[in-house]
Amino acid sequence: MPPGGWGFSDINTINPDLDGTTYSLRVLGPLAQVDGRVRQAWERGVRWALSMQNRDGGWSAFEKNTNKKWPMILLPKTDAQTVWTDPSTHI
Repeated sequence: MPPGGWGFSDINTINPDLDGTTYSLRVLGPLAQVDGRVRQAWERGVRWALSMQNRDGGWSAFEKNTNKKWPMILLPKTDAQTVWTDPSTHI
């Protein structure tokens, strides 16, 4: 998949996240309608966001389809599901 997502900060330039990308898409939407270069970036962002949908239909923040049980068994920690995995959120 070609690049297309945005990270949540200027430090996070390698690993985009769904929250940062969808926020950026909402902000850039009106400008994408009148500026071709912005439109190209916006379309890449939309394609990237859609590519991040999990098999269960939900959306994770950073990694696709990583909601596994084994990290919770091998690395037990109270309330750590969102730390060890990237569970789906259904909106």
